[in-house]
Amino acid sequence: MAACDRGAQGARCRIAAAVAALVGASALAAQQTGPGALRWLDDPNTPYRTALSGEGLRTTLFGDPYELQPRDRRSVDTVTLGVADAMHADEGTTPYGSLYLWRRPNDRSLLRAVLAGVYDEVLFTHGPFEHGDGSFELVGTFENWTPPWSSGELIDGEVAAGERLHWGYVRAGFGCGFRGQVGPENDNQLASDLIVEPGLLYFGRADDTDPAFVVPDSTFELRVRWQLRFDQLTRNLLDLPHRGYALGADAVWGWRADSDAWGLPGTEFHSGDEGRDYVQATGYVFAIGDLPFVASERWRLFGSAHGGAGSGVDRFSAQRVGGGPDLRGQEFGTTARPLLPGAAIGEFFPEHYAIGSVGVRSELTWFAFLDAGVTVARLDRDRDEAGTRQRGDDTFVAIAARLASGFFGNFRLQIDYAYDFDVVRSGDFGGHELVVQMSKHF
Repeated sequence: MAACDRGAQGARCRIAAAVAALVGASALAAQQTGPGALRWLDDPNTPYRTALSGEGLRTTLFGDPYELQPRDRRSVDTVTLGVADAMHADEGTTPYGSLYLWRRPNDRSLLRAVLAGVYDEVLFTHGPFEHGDGSFELVGTFENWTPPWSSGELIDGEVAAGERLHWGYVRAGFGCGFRGQVGPENDNQLASDLIVEPGLLYFGRADDTDPAFVVPDSTFELRVRWQLRFDQLTRNLLDLPHRGYALGADAVWGWRADSDAWGLPGTEFHSGDEGRDYVQATGYVFAIGDLPFVASERWRLFGSAHGGAGSGVDRFSAQRVGGGPDLRGQEFGTTARPLLPGAAIGEFFPEHYAIGSVGVRSELTWFAFLDAGVTVARLDRDRDEAGTRQRGDDTFVAIAARLASGFFGNFRLQIDYAYDFDVVRSGDFGGHELVVQMSKHF
């Protein structure tokens, strides 16, 4: 544009140029912030808001401009690989990997699957009728635990070789219930289902099983399970919970067609009637929100409570409690798992338990988060007293920290460290646990 002349005509020219520049800037701003545009994460004119799961955004990464396109959270494929190491516990190092599938093409159908080979968990629901906020649904499930290796129970951090077994289960399920949308996110749902689960529970002797050990009967097992799930969590860019709450409950009645006496005489022996019929009820709640007196989304306060009680349960039917990766609130189905940081994965099989946890999260940068918290638990566990198995209630106190971050190639890295003051390792109280996990969306 040529320079404007002086005088009245020049003044009018300069005003026109200023108006043109303003209109051009407004058009550019509309293009960047209008419908469908990516949000500018570092806008100095608005308070900082944490990037949310599935959200597209514009920001900088290591000083260079960076754009993250929106992600469709109705269809999710995630591969996860990790290793959990409960240090100084027998068989305390557990590698794991899984494929996670989530399909919710509409409000009437849902497929959720965790596929790991030795362990698989599938839920499929379909509402046969058109509905708005929620309606009746039919439910199909499948679950198996079929490891090709033998295993034993950790008692004071050690596995007695003579009590090792090959064991596992395969069960299908069918039922019905209700499912409805309770929030704006794809996984903000209320679901209540009654499911009948026929299956096979099998046992076999390992190479080093004590000859005197009486192996439980392989048998048909029938379970009836009521399941409640409520999720109103908003999750951040790494699918960590950011605000809201989730709660749920499970009630299970089980019956085994064959249930004779089993165990090792002189150490631990069970009559056949103990586990033929069993009942168990468990529940949980998780919540996360602003840190009091801190006016910033970069800080979060969270807490959870898990509890359960059963009658007639044994190590093959009780709710497992232990360590592993902290997945509370990260996904619709993972919050139900009771977590005891510092223990080995599935270390305890209590008849009753109560676990409370509280923690704080700091957003180090838009793609990295650091958590720290404390957990207190009360549960019954087996102890080895002079060669005799004794069971009693104990209190556990644990501290934990977690770093979750975006990683090269759009991977996500999660590192958990925990120390439990009351697990037993090498004859002493106290045990460390380290978990390293990588996952990737496709």
